[in-house]
Amino acid sequence: MSKKPNESKYVTSAVMRSRLKTLLDEFDMTAGEFSAAASINKDVVGRMLTYGIVPSLRTLIKAADVFEVPVMYLLGEGGRDFIPSLAPATFHDRIASLAQEKGVKYSEISRHMSFAPNSIYEWIRAGTLPSLDYLVELAAYFDVSCDYLLGRTDLKK
Repeated sequence: MSKKPNESKYVTSAVMRSRLKTLLDEFDMTAGEFSAAASINKDVVGRMLTYGIVPSLRTLIKAADVFEVPVMYLLGEGGRDFIPSLAPATFHDRIASLAQEKGVKYSEISRHMSFAPNSIYEWIRAGTLPSLDYLVELAAYFDVSCDYLLGRTDLKK
């Protein structure tokens, strides 16, 4: 089972590169300070800032957490407004709750997605996150924001 789609939309992003640089300026932070604050390897931060290489979803979450912005804002999609969850949930809790709310099983959700049918079960079993592409696809399916699905905010949109 592939962890990433063959043709990912999120490989490089000039907008992410620009937004990160702007946020670093706003927060009066150096790349090294950002790296330390976010617990992101300096080389990864360097690739993000120099080439606009989109890092893993976990790394994007760490970056968004430092600046208290939505994950998709970093990639140039959506606004900057963000209200952190008072009681953060996990992706696994949220997907279970949304599936129950919608009255669907994971197998039914998977039939509408581009990922392998057992992917949701694998993410839950392994305690991992989907790729950014699959997260965006799931958020659209449930009509919620990626940050809601990740448990970073309590606002669905």
